[in-house]
Amino acid sequence: MRAIWIVFWGIGCATTHTPQSSTPQAPTQAAQPTTSAKAIEIDGLLDLTCDSSGCMLTTVTSRHALDTATLQRGPALEPQAPAPIEISLNEEPAEVGARWNTQIANGWRSPFQEVIPTPKGGRVSYLRSLETDAARLMRTGGGMRAQPAPRAPGPVSYRRWLALHPTGQQAYLIPWPHHEVIALDPDSLMTGWRLDLGEPALGLFIDKTGQYLVGETGGSAESEQLLDYSGDPILADEGTDPAADPGLAEITRPEMTHTFIIDLENQVLVARLPGTYMRFIPLEDVALIATTRAIARLPLKEG
Repeated sequence: MRAIWIVFWGIGCATTHTPQSSTPQAPTQAAQPTTSAKAIEIDGLLDLTCDSSGCMLTTVTSRHALDTATLQRGPALEPQAPAPIEISLNEEPAEVGARWNTQIANGWRSPFQEVIPTPKGGRVSYLRSLETDAARLMRTGGGMRAQPAPRAPGPVSYRRWLALHPTGQQAYLIPWPHHEVIALDPDSLMTGWRLDLGEPALGLFIDKTGQYLVGETGGSAESEQLLDYSGDPILADEGTDPAADPGLAEITRPEMTHTFIIDLENQVLVARLPGTYMRFIPLEDVALIATTRAIARLPLKEG
């Protein structure tokens, strides 16, 4: 089975009780990958794992060592039985603020959630409405504030819509099936920047360095869906990433076709990979991202 090289190129505590209005912005053109990202496309990719001895990829037919510098595969190895995946379920999750503080202390990734805490106290939530353009972003605690939420092309039906940057200074909203990633101030709720992905998008997590936002695009909601996709908190044992790959895979979410990676500092799309998200593996100065159809290698800051 041959790997096909792909290169992406050329183508980013208020005290007032009066609702604030965001300044209307002109429609944006769908973002295209802007920087070179080394990647290979692999049919039937099942897994990618890394440890102190190196990285290993598994397809439906074989296992191979992976050179992380070149993304070249070594010869096929002898078959090996996969290790069982164990997922811990917590029936009594901690309050969101306590979870967030623990995540920061352990350097975990920042998963998209229903509710996020704010640096100045309180929390932010997204309030849907049956009326056109009536959805709101709401901040409560330490003074209430509300902002009109961006209009979505259909009913917003996936409740993991908000994430907070590890610094706490910026939040991100992706109300699927909206096309845009919207960066905002978690205290004032004012929009900072937008990035149009050109098709329905949902967010998964921000890596622990705060450099990349990872999500998926290309899905569509069932026409007669009556209930939300799962909004249960992402849970994990103490010291474990709450968006660790096995747990993230267990969360029901819309069926998507591609995985996207956004450079948050430069506000640009750096890659759009075929396949749904599988793994994000930070190494010393690079990160490997695996989807069900590809592996990409991206520079990574220390963090």
